[in-house]
Amino acid sequence: MESEKLMAKQKSKDLESGMDAVKLADVQYDKAYIDQAEGSDFLGVTEDDINKAIAESVESCMNFINNKVEMKEMKAD
Repeated sequence: MESEKLMAKQKSKDLESGMDAVKLADVQYDKAYIDQAEGSDFLGVTEDDINKAIAESVESCMNFINNKVEMKEMKAD
């Protein structure tokens, strides 16, 4: 619905985005996600691992922001 309204608004202003917003929404919501069985299940990742990783990332960011750790340099190989 919203994507159709957006396209109509653009058309009324003689604008063409180059993308079909309706089809793009289908791709974003339907086809852009990897099936859990093919992704996390296959790799042995559990929800607990994901939650722990997010918490560790936030903690690392906060430690950096609060000057408790230095930023590590990353090199491109």
